[in-house]
Amino acid sequence: MLADVVVKVRDLAVSRGGVPVLGGIDLEIAAAETVAISGPSGSGKSTLLGALAGLVKPHDGEIWIAGVRQEPSARRWAATRLREIGIVFQSDEFLPELTLTENVCLPSMLGDRSTRVADYAEAADELLARLGVEGLGARRPSEVSVGQLQRAAVARAVLGRPSIILADEPTSALDQAAARDALGLLLGLAKEEGAAVCIVTHDPAVAALCDRRLLLQDGQLVPVQHAQPAAHA
Repeated sequence: MLADVVVKVRDLAVSRGGVPVLGGIDLEIAAAETVAISGPSGSGKSTLLGALAGLVKPHDGEIWIAGVRQEPSARRWAATRLREIGIVFQSDEFLPELTLTENVCLPSMLGDRSTRVADYAEAADELLARLGVEGLGARRPSEVSVGQLQRAAVARAVLGRPSIILADEPTSALDQAAARDALGLLLGLAKEEGAAVCIVTHDPAVAALCDRRLLLQDGQLVPVQHAQPAAHA
């Protein structure tokens, strides 16, 4: 058992159309730990992340986030999801009528109905600046590049100080240098706040930056050892 476990999964199973996608998965992630999940296309990586986020309903097993059991129909779980989970989707998932700053603030506001955009706007703009999107907070999503949207998605995931950040191919829209910078900031910001990070990625360079690597194959998670430096003759 890990100390300060933020995510605990027991015997998780998910099927689609009667076909098993995930079977009997166990997983624990500690506070401030970063975990990369890789695997072939169609192996169920995004399905697993969706189940952790409460967006995909498992047919068996248990998921606990920050000590609260996931119960999709329960109001308590909905509140926990908004407060404890930050998400970076493959697609930007921004509301087109809102500004970048408003989009970044929205999940945090929904998690605490007593707040307003103004309560988070300064912190949101500071995060955008740290992520290289300074001065663009007043623009609409259609007025910035795909790469800038992905950086804003990182800011949105971090802003509410969640217990766990779930990232699905978070650097897919960025070139190699920008991806390294954005991911470094994501992991650094998470460490600062003590948040766990679970990243789904096909990029070995991204996975190598994480504390722990797991391979999803045949519906199961398998630990992957970090590569060791070659011994000199």
